[in-house]
Amino acid sequence: MQILRDRLRYAPNDDVFNRDINEELKKLPTFVPTATNPVTTEKEKQFLVVHRFLCEFLINEVGLTSDIPPHPSAVSFPGDVVTSDGERLSHLIQIPLDVIEVNTRGTAWYSTGLYARPGDEIHIEVLNATNWEFDLDVQIGAHTDNLEHLSSWRRCPNIVFRNKILNNRASLANPFGGPIYILLNNNNNGMLQLSITGGIRSPTYFMGKTLVSQWQNEIRNSTAPWGELIGQNLIILTQNHHLSQIDDPEAIIDFWNRVLDAISDLGALPRERVKSERFVADVQISSGLMHSGYPIMYLLSDQNKPLRISEFRTPLSRLWDHLRELGRNHQKTDWTFSGTEDVTCNLFVLYVMHNILLAPTNQTHFNLSDPIAAQSVRQYINDGKQFSDWKSRPFLALLTYIQLQEHFGWSAYQRVFSNYNQLTEGERPKNDQEKMDLWMIMFSRVVEKNLTPFFTSWGFPISPGAESKVEDLPSTTLRIRDP
Repeated sequence: MQILRDRLRYAPNDDVFNRDINEELKKLPTFVPTATNPVTTEKEKQFLVVHRFLCEFLINEVGLTSDIPPHPSAVSFPGDVVTSDGERLSHLIQIPLDVIEVNTRGTAWYSTGLYARPGDEIHIEVLNATNWEFDLDVQIGAHTDNLEHLSSWRRCPNIVFRNKILNNRASLANPFGGPIYILLNNNNNGMLQLSITGGIRSPTYFMGKTLVSQWQNEIRNSTAPWGELIGQNLIILTQNHHLSQIDDPEAIIDFWNRVLDAISDLGALPRERVKSERFVADVQISSGLMHSGYPIMYLLSDQNKPLRISEFRTPLSRLWDHLRELGRNHQKTDWTFSGTEDVTCNLFVLYVMHNILLAPTNQTHFNLSDPIAAQSVRQYINDGKQFSDWKSRPFLALLTYIQLQEHFGWSAYQRVFSNYNQLTEGERPKNDQEKMDLWMIMFSRVVEKNLTPFFTSWGFPISPGAESKVEDLPSTTLRIRDP
């Protein structure tokens, strides 16, 4: 691959070798990874990786975007679309830069509502920038998980293509196709006006812009295989056959807007977000059954769960995983020490369950039901309250945080998180011991009680120095709940 890269990079654009490589790309493999017939052999994997490399190099560095053949696996995933050439027209897109900005979890994607067929050439032109001052990319595809490290591939391992928009223009093709996005990077002022040629309309509902009647009568019937429900706080990408059954997209978006507002409230964060969260379903993901990040990835088998809002109350645990990953995206390392990575994120789940779904704690998850919770605490006490055991059992550890919530209320958590948000760099904890100590100190100061006895009753190794910082407060009678 390094030899090929050098040979292609330093050859003229019309070099015969470049053309030969392009011809080789048309000799597509007879094997394709699918959900029912995954690729597992090293030889097949190596071919797919090199094929991806050559496509990306020819598209981004040689500029051969007009003759990229569709990959045969695209029919299986993410899917193709049967459409006439006449549908692939120029579309004018207005992007307000003041509402989207980068944060530490990745670059914001602006949904264009357009879809690129596998291999189709997409042209982008910025119409209102005379002196180029923007940092923009165009991206085709939403399934950003790279699967190369996995032993079995149910799709090609990397199916998203990007290119920089330079001097107001860019061209891009993706042999797998996918939704078309503009990556806004560090731009945060003004209004961009773009012309996008080559894509077709996807079934996309923009909250506040799209009429429900338009959605019902026209938009949801698009032949593109994927579409989006786009709200102020959350964007859901899912397959067309699920979207086409939705009559009231506003109700779904409104529910998730309220969920994200509640998460902001608990974290003492502004409700107005610099970037919407994203749910993206995939035939295979890089880790587990679901993972956080931008976007939040989960499996196709669960893709309609965020859409079935009428079923969220029974059973409530069906929604737990999606809320947990949203919670992970709002977790702060300052108050999450080793062993609580799968714990503190669930505070946001419980807050949503309590305030949006009106569910008591013991009905939110099987492991928090009264008999299971009591058994968990009893076993912990009988085993000598080993803190290493506490850190290895997320739902047991969560009971500690639940006790604080039940005794002092969610408002205490909100004030604690608000105080954490105001820490200077020098005040932030540097290691696990400092994180545990500061959590105890912060909570004690907010509720005006010395919580050292409570945390030590749970087995927390609170340092003497931390104990001395709250000894002026009246001691709490709160202790580990002994069943």
